[in-house]
Amino acid sequence: MSLPIIICGGFALDFIQTRTGGEYTGPTLGGDAITTTFWLQELVGKNAGLQLISEIPTDRYGNQLATVLSDAGIIFYPELRPNRDSRTAYWDMTPEGKTLNQEKSQLLETTDSRLHLLGQIDLSEGDGVFCLMSSAITHNWQLGWRELAQQAQAENKTIISSPNTRAIQDNAKREVYQQNLEEQLALSNYVILSRKDLTNAYPEKTFEEALTHLMQCCDADFIVTDGTRPTTYYANEDLKKLGMLTPLLEVRVTERMGMDGLDTVGAGGAFVAGFAARLSGLHIGGNDMPERGETSLKQTRIEVNDLIIQQYTQLITAGHAVAAHHIDSKKLGMAPWGDRFELP
Repeated sequence: MSLPIIICGGFALDFIQTRTGGEYTGPTLGGDAITTTFWLQELVGKNAGLQLISEIPTDRYGNQLATVLSDAGIIFYPELRPNRDSRTAYWDMTPEGKTLNQEKSQLLETTDSRLHLLGQIDLSEGDGVFCLMSSAITHNWQLGWRELAQQAQAENKTIISSPNTRAIQDNAKREVYQQNLEEQLALSNYVILSRKDLTNAYPEKTFEEALTHLMQCCDADFIVTDGTRPTTYYANEDLKKLGMLTPLLEVRVTERMGMDGLDTVGAGGAFVAGFAARLSGLHIGGNDMPERGETSLKQTRIEVNDLIIQQYTQLITAGHAVAAHHIDSKKLGMAPWGDRFELP
């Protein structure tokens, strides 16, 4: 029986807005938590026990996404921040469909709705993996996420943080953000970030200084990539060369999300998803994977992603940070692998 994987994070609207001239037509794949959830399902199948806890307002696009996730067999806790346009509704998602939860909908109208809802989420089942994705969690760390992460730690979850940091110009706000980030990572078992994450969070430090500082703040194992966009494993074109991001996956996720012309499906989420699956003991290639498109493409993507995860899990066993370098795009594989970054 698969152990539950719980994925927490934010929601990005800009992606779809720019492609519809501002007229929103469906949920976006811009959020790291959402992309990680869908990547996980692609890798391990429907019965992985996935749960998504996301800062998605439950107005029209939150409800649309809730329906999509329910159809995919994913437990969804949508509303964790004030609604964007005054309409508030909380939907309980079950295998039979969705029902309006009047009590929770009323809670959403209060300023501390986030704390109420986060406090009602049950993390007790199984050991599981608990993924903290995106900058939304770090920004709102003191508004309920800290308590939920502490609960996850108390329930012996394996906690992965992939913070996807943002550059903050205001010094006072940046200091609060840095404090939140350090508290978050102190609760984490694994930290996955890019060079850009570190320079965004600590513009006053060099990359090495920022990494050393964070490693001294916690006991987590670090995985550091050279991605230029925060939490991006590698550029999408490189992922396509690797076989991790294929036309098959783009079509399947596009169909599921009701979108056309999808350019990206979250490269960072692809790696975190595979890593979480391995940590939870799930078989990559998984159960109950619906057959769509070309099986050979699907199998190639799964095998390559599995290869990457295997190599990373071997590299982090000594408890040091790992710096991943560039892909050899001429062959289906990773080369060269980088050096460990050890504390002085």
